[in-house]
Amino acid sequence: MNDSKAQCGFDHLKHCTRCVLPETYPGISFDDAGVCNRCRRYNPAARKPLGEEALRMVVEEFKGKGTAYEALSALSGGRDSTYALYYAVRKLGLRMLAFTVDNGFIPDETWENIRNATRMLGVDHITIKHDHLKKSIRPVLSAWCKKPSAAMVTFLCLGCRLGLQKAFLEVSRKYRIPLCISGGGEPEEYFADAFFTTSSGRLRRTVEMATGVGLELLRNPRYLLSPFVPLRMFMEFLYNFAPLGFVRRRLNPSWQYLELFRYLGYHENHVVDVITNELGWKKYHHSAASWRSDCKINLLKNACYPVSYTHLRAHETPEHLVCRLLLE
Repeated sequence: MNDSKAQCGFDHLKHCTRCVLPETYPGISFDDAGVCNRCRRYNPAARKPLGEEALRMVVEEFKGKGTAYEALSALSGGRDSTYALYYAVRKLGLRMLAFTVDNGFIPDETWENIRNATRMLGVDHITIKHDHLKKSIRPVLSAWCKKPSAAMVTFLCLGCRLGLQKAFLEVSRKYRIPLCISGGGEPEEYFADAFFTTSSGRLRRTVEMATGVGLELLRNPRYLLSPFVPLRMFMEFLYNFAPLGFVRRRLNPSWQYLELFRYLGYHENHVVDVITNELGWKKYHHSAASWRSDCKINLLKNACYPVSYTHLRAHETPEHLVCRLLLE
């Protein structure tokens, strides 16, 4: 741990005594015991799962509805979406249609996971391509490399959430599927949410996030050089963070969106064991962890965080080679 901290330039930074977040984490503060404000805000009771009984009550309302399919699942090939599809078929007995949004950066192992899961579960599958990420990654990465910021690393994935949510709406409409099940709800925050907000209220958090992103754009106007970047930021904000699902309810009022792990709770080892043993799931070979190993861009993001936290310029670190490789 100490060696890795020294290599990343973390050894001279103050860290939270509980979660080891560094003092360069945006919006962080420490109490007299060295515990950060994010740890103090964390409330395990607020993340208590709704329970399997509540899940089955929701699902029962949709049994026998729809046409050929009772529910729709977004299958990225990552661990959570793969488990969600497995659970929907094997445990809930739903007639599922799965779709994958191809952003152009999906590893070969992930495609193999998708093929294995749909074949073994007997699920129909469609692929939807989008170029949102390909159009956004160059200007976002170029702006970030000029002025690294931990808060803006999350936007290296700009366009993917928009592509996913649009695909959910389009496919559910086309096939008249009223229920959509995702592998969301695990005990983590959106990185943008985590970096820009400190409040517990939904409306205040939404305002804080919009304000935080706006300030980052003012600090680094290079993000505004491409009109696609601020436009996609705005669209993703509406699709993912608008209060009370404002946009999604108006685009498709009959659409029910269910995040599996809000009901079951999240047990990482169990999830990985099940999909590995039952479906032959594999993580991306370049990724040390199973989390977010379904896209190559996540490796780039992991390389960018140390640069941000240590306040080093990108051209002074090996990570700049990654930036230049993708830009060229």
